[in-house]
Amino acid sequence: MSKYWKVFVTLIVIMIIVGSGIIYWIQSSDDITPNDEFFKVSIGPSPEIDIEYWKLKITGLVENPINLTYDNITSFPDTSAVVTLKCVSGPYGTAEWTGVKLNYILNLAGIKPGAKEVIFYAEDGFSSSLTVEDAKADDVILAYVMNGETLPVDHGYPLRLVVPGKYGYKWVKWITEIEVVDYDYKGYWESRGWDDDADITPFSQWWPHAALLSIAAVFGALSTVSGLKFSKHTKFWKKLPFSRRTITFVTFMYLAILFSVFFFWALSYYLYRGTIFQTNHGLLALAVIILHSIGGITGLAIRKGKERLRIIHLFSNLLGYLLLIGAIITGLILSLGTGV
Repeated sequence: MSKYWKVFVTLIVIMIIVGSGIIYWIQSSDDITPNDEFFKVSIGPSPEIDIEYWKLKITGLVENPINLTYDNITSFPDTSAVVTLKCVSGPYGTAEWTGVKLNYILNLAGIKPGAKEVIFYAEDGFSSSLTVEDAKADDVILAYVMNGETLPVDHGYPLRLVVPGKYGYKWVKWITEIEVVDYDYKGYWESRGWDDDADITPFSQWWPHAALLSIAAVFGALSTVSGLKFSKHTKFWKKLPFSRRTITFVTFMYLAILFSVFFFWALSYYLYRGTIFQTNHGLLALAVIILHSIGGITGLAIRKGKERLRIIHLFSNLLGYLLLIGAIITGLILSLGTGV
């Protein structure tokens, strides 16, 4: 077996291993996460609440403003559901949540005509909101039990919101007040540019993005290999049947697809979350663009006779391509809800 075939076989084996890992994550994403292993995210330290004095106030555009004690809430008809909580930054955890349906509480208070949103205020100063329609969905829960245990302090004791299909910043913890209003409210993160709907985008909707990146990765591999054939700094790939015209074509296709996908993703991500580079996936993508920009500039300079830049051209493109593979892998992992 030639050294080239050995390299190809090695790459195939690596792809099988990575693919197997992704399949494993998909299959295990619904596994219950123990409370002591469940990730924790908040804007500050967890508040200690004295349950003897704590009450849940229902205010705003309601027919019957009410104050509910913990005993009141736990005496209402309960419901349980296994739901996965996904942080917008990647971490996730799955638990069985038990509590009272939010719709039950809202019906007790009676929402007045003209109401648009339901605001949830937390003891730690955090807040967020749902539309009235989303708040009245049958699967939204005010939970006080997590995996069969009283809701832990770090996870919102005595009461937290469980909103299937929404990112974690809608799952307000340590709730003290629910207010019904007739305007569009921007919560803690929403007022900082994050998407007000917070709907989790299923991986199935990212297939054009993933498909284009996969095509770019193929052209990038061809560009890298064909470029190495003509490099003065390595004897690798010298016998492969690539022409300089091939290098020009595959490199153009690679960079055209890569830059188009990157800028479309960056714009979409910014509009959705108010930022771009908050994950390793985004940082890797930025590094790829920077390195390939350097590679492109030095490549043009080399065509004009500046051979001293060839080593920079070689290593910036090689490293850029390797980081692209890393960005693709972290993107797949991130889409499955793990913390990268």
